[in-house]
Amino acid sequence: MNAFEWTDWNSGKLPELERHSEAKLNVLRNYVTDYICILCSDSYGRDAFRITMVDGFAGGGAYRDGKFGSPFVFLEAVAAADSKINANRHKPLLIDCHYYFVEEKREAFECLQAQLQHSIYKNQIGKTIFLKHGSFHQCQTQIVAETKARFIRGGSRAIFFLDQCGYTDVHPRMLNSISTELNNKAEFIINFAVNWLIDFVSNTDQFRQMLKSLGLDSELSVEQLIRVKEKSGSDWRYVIEAMIGPAFRKAAGAQFFSPFYIAPIDNHRGYWLLHLAPHIRARSAMLDVYWRNANGHRHFGHLGLNMLSYKPDAKQEGYLDGFAFDGFTKNAAMELLKTDFARVIRDSHTEGISFRNFATKYCNQTIANESLIAETIKELSRAGEIIILGPKGSPKRSEAIGANDIVLPCNQLFFETLRAGREQ
Repeated sequence: MNAFEWTDWNSGKLPELERHSEAKLNVLRNYVTDYICILCSDSYGRDAFRITMVDGFAGGGAYRDGKFGSPFVFLEAVAAADSKINANRHKPLLIDCHYYFVEEKREAFECLQAQLQHSIYKNQIGKTIFLKHGSFHQCQTQIVAETKARFIRGGSRAIFFLDQCGYTDVHPRMLNSISTELNNKAEFIINFAVNWLIDFVSNTDQFRQMLKSLGLDSELSVEQLIRVKEKSGSDWRYVIEAMIGPAFRKAAGAQFFSPFYIAPIDNHRGYWLLHLAPHIRARSAMLDVYWRNANGHRHFGHLGLNMLSYKPDAKQEGYLDGFAFDGFTKNAAMELLKTDFARVIRDSHTEGISFRNFATKYCNQTIANESLIAETIKELSRAGEIIILGPKGSPKRSEAIGANDIVLPCNQLFFETLRAGREQ
């Protein structure tokens, strides 16, 4: 049976939830719970926190062996966040979440509808749970309008899970439009079969149209990609992947992104689970999930800066087999990042840069979350290669790195310390 087929659901014949799909849903579940907790961490004094969850390719909601799909993952993840947030609060915070579950296939939609109507969530249907029969492309305008109406002060925070089958149904220009309408408070978790797209790279009208339909033609030209394919030899796929990722992010108008793989056991690569976010906290929260749950998640590429680009002098297993999010990878990444961070601080930030601005500028280029970036910076400071100053230019007396602390090359130490002493 097709993994996405619910034709005979009414006869009890449900599709199997494949292991890589289960890993993908675990990422979604953990991320939603974690990030809502982060967003509500400074919410004391507030009565409610509003957010919208959109599942653009919801499926039938149920699989064999009593397993459930992404709509139920959303519902359970928000409930888990609610429980954590309110565990020790004297005044409970209402997690005011609206859910939009969109499904185009009639049989899958009917199955999802039935699963919800026979669940503990049945009384929320039509109140906080809204079912949409149609394609995400058809339904997104209404969803965005209703989401905007809930946030009259312009908050409009929303998470879109777009688990497309392939790479053609979610256009970055559409995501850009949605984000703009929602005051750049929307983020997107997208299943993107980048390898399938790379298979079509050729100097043909078909590929030109494909690139144009995705909205990537303004960021990448077919001629560029063909030149890369011809000059890179057997490694051309990795170089083109390095070009597609940033181009997709730029076309979507997202400031932060993370493109990592959910890898099937019987498939060499699998799918990008591409996360596009407006805030570094969101990206870091997603990376936290990957680092906590190494199984089934892989990074293909480099462990230092410019993680997607092909580097002939790098270890080739990163391009061929990928890296798991485990302790070995974390240690190897830190060693490479120490060299890369020391270089860019020395070459590009001689007058210093705040830790917040440094992390913002370089996080998209690395497998590191904020804590790993901070730990790498601290290691460089301990080694005497850089210095960390407080926001006012005074030497740091604590190991902790604050967002406004200044990072600069160690050759500035004498002058900065002297100036700080004179100002005190």
